[in-house]
Amino acid sequence: MENKRSIMFSYVKEWLKTDLTKKRFAEEHQFSVYSFQYWCKIYEQTHCTSEPHPQFIEIKPKKELVDLSRKVQMELTLPSGIQIKIY
Repeated sequence: MENKRSIMFSYVKEWLKTDLTKKRFAEEHQFSVYSFQYWCKIYEQTHCTSEPHPQFIEIKPKKELVDLSRKVQMELTLPSGIQIKIY
């Protein structure tokens, strides 16, 4: 299995240097798109150690602007009833 792993990882590294889609790359190298997607995922899990990007980022105004920002500047109401207000 380790041999296949190193072979597939070399393909993933090669693909990362191209502008091709995973599908196109797999087709050109004559292996299953699903298999290649699997190996890309395994490669990412073992080689990408950075923290995942947060879904939301808190934005805090400067203290001197807090008093000025109490008036709602924009309000968005989603169909689910969730309201987003920007002060």
